[in-house]
Amino acid sequence: MLPKKYGWGVHYNGEGKIALYGKDSPGYAHFTSGGDSGVKQLNAMRNKKE
Repeated sequence: MLPKKYGWGVHYNGEGKIALYGKDSPGYAHFTSGGDSGVKQLNAMRNKKE
């Protein structure tokens, strides 16, 4: 719910750890600007099946 409703970024690393980034944070800007080439960006999950 955080990514879709409030715009938070969620990052999962290879060890299975999760990090949350606020939309205005430097970490969020780093990952969305292509600062890390191994990052795959996905849209937040939808609520209902269509």
